[in-house]
Amino acid sequence: MLFDQILGGLVGAGIVYVWLKAGGFMRKMEAEANDVSDPLNQLRFVKQGRFYTMPPINAEAYRTVFRGLEEHLLNRRGGYRLLAEVCMGSFMKTPKKEPDIERKRMDDQAYRSINSKRVDFLVIDRNGHPVVVLEYQGSGHYQGNARDRDRVKFAALDRVGIETFEVMFGASPYRVVQEVEAVLQRHDALMTPTRFNRN
Repeated sequence: MLFDQILGGLVGAGIVYVWLKAGGFMRKMEAEANDVSDPLNQLRFVKQGRFYTMPPINAEAYRTVFRGLEEHLLNRRGGYRLLAEVCMGSFMKTPKKEPDIERKRMDDQAYRSINSKRVDFLVIDRNGHPVVVLEYQGSGHYQGNARDRDRVKFAALDRVGIETFEVMFGASPYRVVQEVEAVLQRHDALMTPTRFNRN
Protein backbone atom coordinates (compact mmCIF):
# COMPACT_ATOMS: atom_id res chain seq x y z
CA MET A 1 0.00 0.00 0.00
CA LEU A 2 2.74 2.40 1.01
CA PHE A 3 4.76 1.38 -2.05
CA ASP A 4 1.76 2.12 -4.30
CA GLN A 5 1.36 5.57 -2.72
CA ILE A 6 5.06 6.36 -3.19
CA LEU A 7 4.95 5.06 -6.75
CA GLY A 8 1.80 7.08 -7.47
CA GLY A 9 3.43 10.19 -6.02
CA LEU A 10 6.53 9.70 -8.15
CA VAL A 11 4.50 9.10 -11.28
CA GLY A 12 2.39 12.19 -10.52
CA ALA A 13 5.51 14.28 -9.89
CA GLY A 14 6.99 12.96 -13.13
CA ILE A 15 3.88 13.90 -15.06
CA VAL A 16 3.89 17.42 -13.54
CA TYR A 17 7.61 17.77 -14.33
CA VAL A 18 7.12 16.68 -17.95
CA TRP A 19 4.08 18.95 -18.27
CA LEU A 20 6.04 21.95 -16.91
CA LYS A 21 9.04 21.20 -19.14
CA ALA A 22 6.79 20.80 -22.18
CA GLY A 23 5.05 24.09 -21.33
CA GLY A 24 8.40 25.86 -20.99
CA PHE A 25 9.56 24.37 -24.27
CA MET A 26 6.36 25.48 -26.00
CA ARG A 27 6.68 29.01 -24.59
CA LYS A 28 10.30 29.15 -25.76
CA MET A 29 9.28 27.96 -29.24
CA GLU A 30 6.49 30.53 -29.38
CA ALA A 31 8.83 33.31 -28.25
CA GLU A 32 11.36 32.34 -30.94
CA ALA A 33 8.63 32.22 -33.59
CA ASN A 34 7.54 35.76 -32.65
CA ASP A 35 11.02 37.27 -32.20
CA VAL A 36 10.98 40.42 -34.35
CA SER A 37 14.78 40.74 -34.17
CA ASP A 38 15.17 37.56 -36.26
CA PRO A 39 15.44 38.48 -39.99
CA LEU A 40 13.70 35.26 -41.06
CA ASN A 41 10.76 36.09 -38.79
CA GLN A 42 10.78 39.66 -40.12
CA LEU A 43 10.51 38.33 -43.67
CA ARG A 44 7.61 36.06 -42.67
CA PHE A 45 5.85 38.91 -40.85
CA VAL A 46 6.28 41.25 -43.83
CA LYS A 47 4.92 38.66 -46.24
CA GLN A 48 1.92 38.09 -43.96
CA GLY A 49 1.30 41.76 -43.15
CA ARG A 50 -0.79 44.30 -45.01
CA PHE A 51 0.71 47.64 -46.01
CA TYR A 52 -0.40 50.78 -47.78
CA THR A 53 1.54 53.81 -48.97
CA MET A 54 1.18 57.33 -47.63
CA PRO A 55 3.07 60.62 -47.90
CA PRO A 56 6.10 60.55 -45.56
CA ILE A 57 5.38 64.17 -44.58
CA ASN A 58 2.02 65.22 -43.17
CA ALA A 59 0.09 67.80 -45.19
CA GLU A 60 0.61 70.66 -42.69
CA ALA A 61 4.38 70.17 -42.56
CA TYR A 62 4.57 69.79 -46.32
CA ARG A 63 2.78 73.10 -46.93
CA THR A 64 4.54 75.04 -44.17
CA VAL A 65 8.10 73.75 -44.47
CA PHE A 66 8.92 71.35 -47.27
CA ARG A 67 7.39 72.84 -50.39
CA GLY A 68 8.74 76.39 -50.04
CA LEU A 69 12.10 75.45 -48.53
CA GLU A 70 12.79 72.76 -51.15
CA GLU A 71 12.02 75.23 -53.95
CA HIS A 72 14.26 77.85 -52.32
CA LEU A 73 17.19 75.43 -51.98
CA LEU A 74 16.86 74.24 -55.58
CA ASN A 75 16.95 77.86 -56.83
CA ARG A 76 19.83 79.10 -54.69
CA ARG A 77 23.49 78.39 -55.25
CA GLY A 78 25.47 76.27 -52.83
CA GLY A 79 24.22 72.73 -53.36
CA TYR A 80 22.07 72.48 -50.24
CA ARG A 81 19.40 69.79 -50.12
CA LEU A 82 16.39 69.14 -47.91
CA LEU A 83 15.73 65.69 -46.41
CA ALA A 84 12.63 64.63 -44.50
CA GLU A 85 12.11 62.14 -41.65
CA VAL A 86 15.81 61.47 -41.11
CA CYS A 87 16.99 59.02 -38.45
CA MET A 88 19.38 60.85 -36.08
CA GLY A 89 21.66 57.83 -35.92
CA SER A 90 22.39 58.32 -39.63
CA PHE A 91 24.00 61.73 -39.15
CA MET A 92 25.22 61.66 -35.53
CA LYS A 93 27.72 59.19 -34.05
CA THR A 94 29.70 58.72 -30.86
CA PRO A 95 33.44 57.87 -30.81
CA LYS A 96 34.17 54.25 -31.72
CA LYS A 97 37.52 53.94 -29.99
CA GLU A 98 37.42 54.96 -26.34
CA PRO A 99 39.84 53.35 -23.86
CA ASP A 100 37.94 54.64 -20.81
CA ILE A 101 35.27 51.97 -20.15
CA GLU A 102 32.98 54.32 -18.22
CA ARG A 103 33.22 57.01 -20.92
CA LYS A 104 32.50 54.37 -23.59
CA ARG A 105 29.43 53.18 -21.63
CA MET A 106 28.15 56.76 -21.39
CA ASP A 107 28.69 57.33 -25.12
CA ASP A 108 26.89 54.07 -25.95
CA GLN A 109 23.91 55.07 -23.77
CA ALA A 110 23.84 58.50 -25.42
CA TYR A 111 23.85 56.98 -28.92
CA ARG A 112 21.10 54.48 -28.07
CA SER A 113 19.05 57.40 -26.74
CA ILE A 114 19.00 59.13 -30.14
CA ASN A 115 19.67 56.40 -32.72
CA SER A 116 16.05 55.62 -33.59
CA LYS A 117 14.72 59.16 -33.16
CA ARG A 118 13.92 61.09 -36.33
CA VAL A 119 14.09 64.76 -37.18
CA ASP A 120 11.31 66.20 -39.33
CA PHE A 121 13.57 68.04 -41.77
CA LEU A 122 17.34 68.18 -42.24
CA VAL A 123 19.21 70.55 -44.55
CA ILE A 124 22.55 69.17 -45.72
CA ASP A 125 25.32 71.04 -47.55
CA ARG A 126 26.90 70.10 -50.87
CA ASN A 127 29.25 67.70 -49.05
CA GLY A 128 26.35 65.94 -47.32
CA HIS A 129 27.05 67.41 -43.88
CA PRO A 130 24.10 68.39 -41.67
CA VAL A 131 23.58 72.14 -41.34
CA VAL A 132 20.17 72.82 -39.82
CA VAL A 133 17.23 70.82 -38.45
CA LEU A 134 13.60 71.91 -38.53
CA GLU A 135 11.03 70.34 -36.23
CA TYR A 136 7.44 70.97 -37.20
CA GLN A 137 5.14 71.31 -34.18
CA GLY A 138 1.81 70.68 -35.87
CA SER A 139 -1.69 71.07 -34.51
CA GLY A 140 -1.65 67.61 -32.92
CA HIS A 141 2.06 67.39 -32.08
CA TYR A 142 2.34 67.47 -28.31
CA GLN A 143 0.60 64.26 -27.34
CA GLY A 144 1.87 61.80 -24.76
CA ASN A 145 5.59 62.31 -24.09
CA ALA A 146 6.32 64.10 -27.40
CA ARG A 147 7.71 67.17 -25.61
CA ASP A 148 10.19 65.04 -23.65
CA ARG A 149 11.27 63.23 -26.83
CA ASP A 150 11.87 66.59 -28.52
CA ARG A 151 13.96 67.77 -25.57
CA VAL A 152 16.24 64.74 -26.05
CA LYS A 153 16.60 65.51 -29.77
CA PHE A 154 17.32 69.21 -29.20
CA ALA A 155 19.93 68.44 -26.51
CA ALA A 156 21.75 66.02 -28.84
CA LEU A 157 21.66 68.46 -31.78
CA ASP A 158 22.99 71.21 -29.53
CA ARG A 159 25.89 68.92 -28.46
CA VAL A 160 27.12 68.75 -32.07
CA GLY A 161 26.33 72.36 -32.94
CA ILE A 162 23.53 71.79 -35.43
CA GLU A 163 21.13 74.72 -35.43
CA THR A 164 17.52 73.78 -34.80
CA PHE A 165 14.26 75.59 -35.52
CA GLU A 166 10.88 74.71 -34.13
CA VAL A 167 8.28 75.59 -36.73
CA MET A 168 4.98 76.16 -34.99
CA PHE A 169 1.55 75.41 -36.41
CA GLY A 170 0.37 78.34 -38.55
CA ALA A 171 3.90 79.62 -39.26
CA SER A 172 4.50 81.47 -42.52
CA PRO A 173 6.38 79.39 -45.13
CA TYR A 174 8.13 82.60 -46.19
CA ARG A 175 9.40 83.15 -42.63
CA VAL A 176 10.67 79.55 -42.50
CA VAL A 177 12.70 80.15 -45.67
CA GLN A 178 14.08 83.43 -44.29
CA GLU A 179 15.25 81.85 -41.04
CA VAL A 180 16.92 78.93 -42.80
CA GLU A 181 18.52 81.25 -45.35
CA ALA A 182 20.17 83.22 -42.52
CA VAL A 183 21.77 79.99 -41.27
CA LEU A 184 22.88 79.01 -44.77
CA GLN A 185 24.53 82.38 -45.33
CA ARG A 186 26.52 81.94 -42.09
CA HIS A 187 27.44 78.42 -43.20
CA ASP A 188 28.50 79.68 -46.65
CA ALA A 189 30.78 82.25 -44.99
CA LEU A 190 32.45 79.50 -42.94
CA MET A 191 32.90 77.29 -46.01
CA THR A 192 34.42 80.05 -48.16
CA PRO A 193 38.23 80.06 -47.97
CA THR A 194 39.64 83.34 -46.65
CA ARG A 195 41.44 85.32 -49.36
CA PHE A 196 44.45 87.30 -48.19
CA ASN A 197 45.63 90.42 -49.99
CA ARG A 198 49.23 89.76 -50.95
CA ASN A 199 50.02 93.40 -51.82
